[in-house]
Amino acid sequence: MPKKKEEHKIPKKIEPTSLVRVANTDLDADKNIATAIRKIKGVSHSLSNAIIKVTGFDPHKKLSEFKPEELQKIEEVIKNPSSFGIPR
Repeated sequence: MPKKKEEHKIPKKIEPTSLVRVANTDLDADKNIATAIRKIKGVSHSLSNAIIKVTGFDPHKKLSEFKPEELQKIEEVIKNPSSFGIPR
């Protein structure tokens, strides 16, 4: 009896998650801004909330929906929070 040929399974395509670079850190673009920026070294839950309040952004808006100018504003606040009224 002849042996069956082994079927080669074609792996399913895995969609790569999109990334957004903010403050020299790759962040998951599918997360909301409040959660995503906490992955940046030095950004705590409290600082994340303060950044959102100062910038006036919706905390539930996904990172992928931000314009480059808005991401630049977030970086500016992270780099120098005291100039935006956020105490250290």
